[in-house]
Amino acid sequence: MEVMLSIDNTGDRNHWLRYPTDWSAVEQTIDKLENAPDNIVGKILGTVHALNIFYVVEFCEWIMAQGYEKFASHHDGLFHPGILHYPQYMSAKVLPLTTKKIITDKLNNFMAQHSDNPTAQEFAQLLNFMNSEDQSHKNATLHEYVRHIDRLNGTDFPSAFGEFYQIWD
Repeated sequence: MEVMLSIDNTGDRNHWLRYPTDWSAVEQTIDKLENAPDNIVGKILGTVHALNIFYVVEFCEWIMAQGYEKFASHHDGLFHPGILHYPQYMSAKVLPLTTKKIITDKLNNFMAQHSDNPTAQEFAQLLNFMNSEDQSHKNATLHEYVRHIDRLNGTDFPSAFGEFYQIWD
């Protein structure tokens, strides 16, 4: 049996993206699947979009640091990246060019460091998608969405996504 977990980041960022996710419960679920009988296989699907593409590297580093054996046997020890297309204002294509450049450099560095990892090399598809089109005119809609979610859920995007928030125009 295959169990696919939808996890888009770690800790506070995952809580914000998958509200009201409790990160400790996510970790406990992963641990249960890691220790389940061999006929139960866990995999991670991460939906990559404008708000988390900056943190793909940190997400991968967290997964690798856990030392999972069963999860590591799939997706070359990383996760399956699903690219978000809709709603368009959430697509990585809406990010400003300066932000895209920083993300491109960051992911290219990760791929160079992990050139032997086929899944890491697939991250080039994330960059190709993000850089294929300039939809930065929709960036203001994404900013409004984030403010709305923070008001609705009582969350704090700037705190959870500090480094990204600082470079996000």
